[in-house]
Amino acid sequence: MGIDPAVSADDLVALSLLDDTGGIFSGTFEAVEVCNDCKELNIPNCNEFFELTGLNPETGYKLVFTDNQSNVEYTYYSSTTEQGVITIDTTNFPDGLFNPYSSYTVSIFDNSGNPMVLSLDAVEYDCYRLTFTPNTVVYD
Repeated sequence: MGIDPAVSADDLVALSLLDDTGGIFSGTFEAVEVCNDCKELNIPNCNEFFELTGLNPETGYKLVFTDNQSNVEYTYYSSTTEQGVITIDTTNFPDGLFNPYSSYTVSIFDNSGNPMVLSLDAVEYDCYRLTFTPNTVVYD
């Protein structure tokens, strides 16, 4: 089988295939824009610290935590380590804010106020979505 070069026109792409007998198969399809959602992150409840990764090393950022139920926003400023990691100190937020019944979307902005894209395992994300695992108590 041989493949003719793809021909594109605006949002449509055409492709023709030629089989061994000279028969031609063709089709068109629309180009699809890949949109990435938030990176899901589940954190153990009651941790005083958790980490967000996938950012530029040794860079300052503004993080906006948006409560997914009330839309209340909390702003947090931090810098990354040499590995591009931000450590979030939960004691800088109101007590009980991060609990098993809450979830947050974390949007990250550079010093100019531009939204950042996270790069994790060769996938780009627009934000983090945080949930919290309840503690498990084991009784004898």
